[in-house]
Amino acid sequence: MRGSFINGKYLHVAVGVSGGADSLALCLLAHTWGEQNGAKITALTVDHGLRKESAIEAAQVKSWLTKRAIPHVTLLLDQPFPRHGIQAFARKWRFQLLGDWCRINSVGAVMLAHTIEDQMETICMRLLANSGPEGLSGMRSNAVVGGLRILRPLLKISKHRLIATCKAFNQEWVVDPTNQDTKYCRVKIRQMMPDIEKTGLERNKTLRLASAMEKLRDAFDHFSSSFIKNNGGILKTGIAWINMSSFEKMPNKFKELILLRLLISIGGAPWPSNKKKISRLIDILKREKNGKTTLGGCVIEKTISGKIWIYREIKRRCLSVVIAPGAKLRWDNRFEVFQNFDKKLTLEPLGEQGWRKIKEDQTPSLSDIFDFSIPFHARITIPVARSLDGDLIIPHFEGIDRKKCERSSNIVSCDFRPDASWVRGLKA
Repeated sequence: MRGSFINGKYLHVAVGVSGGADSLALCLLAHTWGEQNGAKITALTVDHGLRKESAIEAAQVKSWLTKRAIPHVTLLLDQPFPRHGIQAFARKWRFQLLGDWCRINSVGAVMLAHTIEDQMETICMRLLANSGPEGLSGMRSNAVVGGLRILRPLLKISKHRLIATCKAFNQEWVVDPTNQDTKYCRVKIRQMMPDIEKTGLERNKTLRLASAMEKLRDAFDHFSSSFIKNNGGILKTGIAWINMSSFEKMPNKFKELILLRLLISIGGAPWPSNKKKISRLIDILKREKNGKTTLGGCVIEKTISGKIWIYREIKRRCLSVVIAPGAKLRWDNRFEVFQNFDKKLTLEPLGEQGWRKIKEDQTPSLSDIFDFSIPFHARITIPVARSLDGDLIIPHFEGIDRKKCERSSNIVSCDFRPDASWVRGLKA
């Protein structure tokens, strides 16, 4: 998606449009902005199929926007629904579908129509969940989720103003009945919000809290980056390490901060690990001279050389995917992958079998990729491409010029790009 952002300007931006007043108002405003700034705008509607009316509503949105000459695409979800956690499921796949479409179509960012009311509801939910600064800072106006750049330009705008915007454009909208379904926590909080504000938690106080927590989160990120730069490292193959002696000197709270951030980035998890589990992990690292444990999709291995290694747990978590020629995809929510072979390949962790094959073939690039002081089970987590005849292709792990790649043949690149911005400048 890098080619869609030139000299600080987006050339192509998507807008998530559910059909509600908020998202339609944003789409109409973004379209006007795009015409004035030379940017293409495409509206994307994700049809989860959770309600029988969803397909009709998506078609209605397409009809409305087509009449206004706004390009529109409906993205269909073909995954079975879970019995529980439907909203989390829908959120996960919404971002997955949006990200896949944007990656294929070289779209730089997606605008979402979250409002000041949405921000307040989010912060209240995170208060109930006993969140730290990461949660209480609320939704960011500019963030990365699953490798996808998310812009939220309306976080300080009220829903009433967006309804007024739709009316000014003479634009109808869809009313989603699930927004009134009190079986969802967010809806319960939404209905309680007038009473919550009467108790003294007004909008301006909530926003000030979010702003203060965001500054604190940024300070934690800066601390984490500085600590890793001086006392550890993050490898381009998605493996991290910390000097145990430096780690032990820190207060427990700072140990938690470092481990939380590393586990999210190395494990590709959308949410941080439970704080109680992090505390247990710190106790284990303090007590054991060496050994391995797992948390957050990662293996945490303490070695007798005095290092803590953090790498992906592959036994039951990393999936193999088939990548077609010219494919651009995000793998394991950690790597941005591009392949330009003339045949389909399977992308998967190297694994023990792959390691044996590389050693047998005496691959020349082996020493360029592996520091043999890295634990064996960390080495076999790196992504590799496998052809149907069993040949292994070690990807490029350096940042490379995609335009040159597209003109070349037989190239697979894996760029380690976790969502957290503080990690990206540390890759070695």
